Amino acid sequence: MSGTNWLIVIVVAIIVIVAAVVLLNGARRRADHQRAEQAQTLRREADERATTVDQQAAKATEIDARARKAQAEADAKTAEAARLQTTAQEHHGRVDEARTEVAGQRAEADEIDPHTTTAEPTAPEPSAEQTRVDPSTEHPTEQPR
Repeated sequence: MSGTNWLIVIVVAIIVIVAAVVLLNGARRRADHQRAEQAQTLRREADERATTVDQQAAKATEIDARARKAQAEADAKTAEAARLQTTAQEHHGRVDEARTEVAGQRAEADEIDPHTTTAEPTAPEPSAEQTRVDPSTEHPTEQPR
C-alpha cells in the first residue's frame, strides 16, 4: 500500500468516525427529546391528579365536619332524652305518693262517714306505672295490670 492509499483509508476512516458520531449524537438528542416529552406528560398528569386529590380531600373534610355536627346533635338529643326520662320518673314518683295520699284520705273518709260500710272498699287508684300518657294522643291510658 502506497502512501496515497493510506491517506485515502485514513480519510475514509475519519469520515466514517465523524458520520458515526453525528448519527449517535442525533439519536441521543432524539432520545433526550422523547424523554423530555414523556416527563412533561407525567408532570401534566400528576398536576391533574393532584387537583382531583385536593378536591377529594376537601370533600372528605366537609363530610367529616357534617359527621361531627350530626354526632354532636345526637349527643345533645341523647342528653335531653335522659333528662326527660329522669323528669318523668320524678313526676311518676310524686304521682304515686299523691295517689297513696288520696287513697288514705278516702279510707279516712270512709271510716268517719256513718253512711259508708266497711264492706265497700274504695277501688285503689292505678299507680304511675300502670297509667302512662300515650304520646300519639297525649291522654292517659290505663295499662293492663
